[in-house]
Amino acid sequence: MSANAEKNRDIPIPISQHGSNWRPRLNVDKKGKYCYPKWDLRDRLVAGLRCEITDRLDAGGIHGEERRNIITELFKSLTFDSPQAELPDNAPELYAERSDKSEKPEDFLVRVYAGLTGSVERPASIYRSHVKAWDIRLYQALYKRRKTIENFDILLPPSQGKSVADLGVTDAEYVNRVREGNAERQRQSRL
Repeated sequence: MSANAEKNRDIPIPISQHGSNWRPRLNVDKKGKYCYPKWDLRDRLVAGLRCEITDRLDAGGIHGEERRNIITELFKSLTFDSPQAELPDNAPELYAERSDKSEKPEDFLVRVYAGLTGSVERPASIYRSHVKAWDIRLYQALYKRRKTIENFDILLPPSQGKSVADLGVTDAEYVNRVREGNAERQRQSRL
């Protein structure tokens, strides 16, 4: 067996999980770091949460209507969407025209777009493509300082290749729009 093949083989790593005998097998990647195998851990996570919730409710002697009410309240709290702030059409203030030229771009962003930027407690309502469309100088200044800004991806998350027009649609609609565009381009290239 070659050195690379031996390095990339599956190595069982014990991971403790409360109330479960299941232990995932972790792989070693090319850099020597452990990573989860590429099979669906989501199903196992959901099953584990379901068992944990059921066990706790059974241990508390909660059944029937009270149990349904607790589960409904739990899912409402987990899936609660905070009301979305109204996005401006243009930048309220341009970074190049700020009065205090010593103000850092991240401080300017938080001050001008108060309530729209993200924090540890709440997600952001605007993305990098918004800032790029509204104020290119601010976007460039933020981009240059992105490695020095603490929690930059939380403060102003990436738009993952979406334009400002695409940010308002659901992921399914976006995927369909991209697929239709790709199919149209393929049809045009065959002509």
